Amino acid sequence: MNTNNKFLLICAGLISASAGNLRGSSFTAPSSFCSDTGCWPDIHTWQQLNTTVGGKLEGDLASPIYACISPPDQQGQCSEQWANVHSSPFWAQVWGAGGSNSVGYNKGWNAVPTKFAVVCHSAEDIQAAIKFAVEHNIRPVIKGAGHDYLGRSSGPEDGFALTIYTFWMKDMSFDDEMNPELMTVGAGVIWEDAYRFALDHGRMVIGGGCPSVGAAGGWAMGGGMSDVLGKMVGHGVDNMMSAKVVLANGTLVTASKEENPRLYWALRGGGGGTFGVLTELTWKTHDAEPWKKHNSMMLEFNAKCTSADDFATFMKSLWSWYGSVSQRNYGGTVKVSKDDDGSISISGDPITSFNMTQQEHTKQYTKLTDWIISDANPCQQNVEYTLMNDTLLDSRPNGARAAYPSEWIALTQDIPSYSNTSALEQQFGKEGTDFLLSKWYGTTNQDEVFTFWSAYNSRFVNASEFADPETLAAKFKQLAMTPGAETFTISLGKAEAVWEDGQVKTIGATVDEVSTHPAIRDSGLFLNGFMRSGMTDYSPMIPVDETQDLAFLKDYLHRAATKESACPAAGQQHAAAATAKCSTEALVDLAAAKACNEVIQQCFDALHELEFVVMDKLADLWPGMGAYPNEASYFQKDWRTEFWGGNYAKLEKIKKEVDPANLFQCHHCVGSEE
Repeated sequence: MNTNNKFLLICAGLISASAGNLRGSSFTAPSSFCSDTGCWPDIHTWQQLNTTVGGKLEGDLASPIYACISPPDQQGQCSEQWANVHSSPFWAQVWGAGGSNSVGYNKGWNAVPTKFAVVCHSAEDIQAAIKFAVEHNIRPVIKGAGHDYLGRSSGPEDGFALTIYTFWMKDMSFDDEMNPELMTVGAGVIWEDAYRFALDHGRMVIGGGCPSVGAAGGWAMGGGMSDVLGKMVGHGVDNMMSAKVVLANGTLVTASKEENPRLYWALRGGGGGTFGVLTELTWKTHDAEPWKKHNSMMLEFNAKCTSADDFATFMKSLWSWYGSVSQRNYGGTVKVSKDDDGSISISGDPITSFNMTQQEHTKQYTKLTDWIISDANPCQQNVEYTLMNDTLLDSRPNGARAAYPSEWIALTQDIPSYSNTSALEQQFGKEGTDFLLSKWYGTTNQDEVFTFWSAYNSRFVNASEFADPETLAAKFKQLAMTPGAETFTISLGKAEAVWEDGQVKTIGATVDEVSTHPAIRDSGLFLNGFMRSGMTDYSPMIPVDETQDLAFLKDYLHRAATKESACPAAGQQHAAAATAKCSTEALVDLAAAKACNEVIQQCFDALHELEFVVMDKLADLWPGMGAYPNEASYFQKDWRTEFWGGNYAKLEKIKKEVDPANLFQCHHCVGSEE
């Protein structure tokens, strides 16, 4: 897909729906939005918009796997496209407005391009797109980096919408080059570029752990939680100093403590795609010294418990240790995975620490590692640990100016299929090719690239629970034994409080300064994931019929059902069926492929039911703590309360003030789905 395709080339297809659109997301536009050809603007009207935005209107938008979705027209290209979208997280971004980070969510949404997109390079482009949408009752869809798990930047099922695509708004600047503190980034800047720019100026900006996430979009407005950089200076929402936003009436406004303070409050946690279209965001940055190598250390460990009681013992010691250290200086994650034989594996993946001498790091970590390798630890299988005297983000010898440790990353220019630069330039243009080849990404995030989410859940945990490690450990034992919760991640960093001097202390902004759920200000841990194979290389938009190449179907379905499958997590019965009907030996013809696809669908059905079991258990164990709107179940119960608590009513009032006609709508967003 050439991101430079011209508007006039697609006029013939102006009102047609692609196969992908017909198999689209579950979001249905309200009656106020045009959703059929009878009200859809004619070709001349679209030409006028294209002229207004200086030729930046794109049509004939397609999914990066369009040959798989509409195989009769694109024989032979599907396997190549399927491989490309899984090669790195940046391929779908460079693809253009039709791309997305996720391919969909089980029974929730599928990635569907809208019929048109304005590829915005300025606030004026955004204003023109909004004006056109209002005049013609067209639903606007806001998309930056396209990283939303819940499909908020994807189109409606019929494609009748206009994407306001901000990905190429890449400007970055500091308020003072000689004494930099405030860094302003455009709506399309991703965290990798923001980290590079900040570190080049000797500064650190608090951002997301995945380098392809947008630095000025839904991540920031949804709460901006960072699990890898510690809690010394708060999170994204705490460091957001101001934003420029185009409102539904087309005006460009600044939101800060001084200007439009109510809107500023709403943007600090009230969610993306809701109050307007962000054009730029200004971050408070910090001296990078505390995060440099000589002040940093990381701990990786592994242990396997043969029983739930042993697991509880391990967790009690882990929380006793963590409750005794200076939690402001720590981040990172601990992963838990329960196997079919009942054993439970625990890993530090890693735990990170900053702003201490190497002697102090070692002293604190040794308190934990000495216990891990001692006889007091009942979880002795696979026990190992590694202390790394390294910083999480730094210049690396492989050429990346800012990256994770070398063993955790890959560079896109090292991918063999990217070696033909001229072919890439023909497809993406020089700007897109340069962007693609300049990137690094964390190999630990590779499973998330163009994935289909089978289930998801999240929950915050109050920091006060560190006062009683035994009771906290017992709760984790209950959680690990819950069907559907066999695998989850515990983030030490994605929380807004610490247990210090025998009390809970909030870091960053106060509860009144931000619009996130008030309970988050007291949270000491964040839990997310809850699926053994929740990220699957699968798409229900791909037809399993006579139009599809059988060789592709055989490889695609086998991997989706076995190697990268949701079926093992759905239970032994489903796993056995997948093994029987989706082996390479069984997939001999189209009838066998259809039978395998039915098994996969049954696995997803089972996981959908388990998703609610886990959701209820989390609410039972940690009532009132809420979920994270950026990382939550698509089907989150009581989402207004779980995402924003008592702040929802005020957020809704502000939504009506700045968007009285409810122009900006998205799934589980303030003011949407009344």
